[in-house]
Amino acid sequence: MIVAYHRLYGQEVMVSSYEPVLTKKYYHGRTEAMRPSTAKAAELCQVWMNRLSTKKDKLKALGEATKFHSKKVRESMGGKGVDRHLYALKCICEKKELPTPEFFQSEAWRALNHTVISTSNCGNPALRLFGF
Repeated sequence: MIVAYHRLYGQEVMVSSYEPVLTKKYYHGRTEAMRPSTAKAAELCQVWMNRLSTKKDKLKALGEATKFHSKKVRESMGGKGVDRHLYALKCICEKKELPTPEFFQSEAWRALNHTVISTSNCGNPALRLFGF
């Protein structure tokens, strides 16, 4: 999806992307937000859009990006994501009327939460044509 976005809009900068990852193995586990806009994804976009890249170059970049993406998904499933944790800390500060750490007013936090590409995974075969 990120490559398609870059091809369609010609973006030079990676946009914030969101992919929910199930955390069902934990009591009341729901989802963690995995962020697919990584350096490996950016490399894939650069290689894929370069007219001088060979099919071999493109497949290598795709393989590396996919391998890294899968690693990040496994980490998120294992409770090593940070998105929900940071959001919970922000909500606790607001609810208890505590000072909100400066990070939550930073450009990095605003950029992370300005999601341009949002995905969902419908793993059930009955929903294979589902999307929104």
